[in-house]
Amino acid sequence: MTLQYNESSRNKVRLLIKQIFLEKPNHQFTNTQIQKILFKLKLSLKDKYPDYPVYEFMPSYWYYEGPFSPPVSDGISTMVLSKQLKPSKYRGRWKLAEGTDHANHGLEPLVVNELRSILKPFNSWADFDRFGEQIYQNAPSKFMPLYKYGYLARLRKFIRKMGRGQIPLSTDFLSESEDILYESERNIPKKEDFSQFKRFFSSFVTDAVTVFDHMQDNWNYDLLEETHIMSENVWKRFAEGIRIQDNAHDPPFESDKQGWRDIFSTRQEELRPLLNDFTLKVLARTESGEPRECDDATTRQIISAIANGYFSSEGFR
Repeated sequence: MTLQYNESSRNKVRLLIKQIFLEKPNHQFTNTQIQKILFKLKLSLKDKYPDYPVYEFMPSYWYYEGPFSPPVSDGISTMVLSKQLKPSKYRGRWKLAEGTDHANHGLEPLVVNELRSILKPFNSWADFDRFGEQIYQNAPSKFMPLYKYGYLARLRKFIRKMGRGQIPLSTDFLSESEDILYESERNIPKKEDFSQFKRFFSSFVTDAVTVFDHMQDNWNYDLLEETHIMSENVWKRFAEGIRIQDNAHDPPFESDKQGWRDIFSTRQEELRPLLNDFTLKVLARTESGEPRECDDATTRQIISAIANGYFSSEGFR
């Protein structure tokens, strides 16, 4: 859809973005952090001032990195192009350009005060990371905080901490991940829009648990990386679908639902060959207890037959 909002609304969004930097002048912010901060502001204003027209200038829907508002994204882009925001030395983070007017003309005191109270506790990047996790407690599906932070974010950290060539002192995290994946599976939305995704997710969980069980005694960094890549792909496909739910988007986006549904249906199918390939790798590297290639023609044919049968269209009906 094309959002209909006037220059006054656009300016208000830009003033809010600027105010974030004015409240925390020693911090640099990512696009995602700005989105989440202003989403929290919207929730607070809606709770305390129900008649405040927050949807008129800052509507949002849930997506890859959480709540996403196109007007906020446009506001950031406009401020970058006009050089009000400049890249910091940290990749993907912005800072307010020197000499920027510090006046907040156009913002109501109640809005400035609410934004200030939201930002006051944040004194480090770690604080903002925790804030991001807190925002997901408002997610439209319990699957989202479970999978995104309970599993995926922890898997990323585990891989970064380990690095190639190291063997973990404990594999407790892998066992915990199995439980979280099963819990995530139980919390996939029950609606028909997600019936196909649930089948794909169930097969992914089966393979991931096979990997984690195998690694209790046979550490394999490359296979863990492959599992991480597949995990990210699963999350992206889910995130493209969740915005369809009525509680995952603001009223201005209601007319987009069918288009989103069509996109989700198409994009889900991209998981099929990815899961097929992932299954082949899992079977090849866990069958003997050691990472290996399927260079025996007969073995390749058997594994391929299993995977292709499992991921055929008939198998997912």
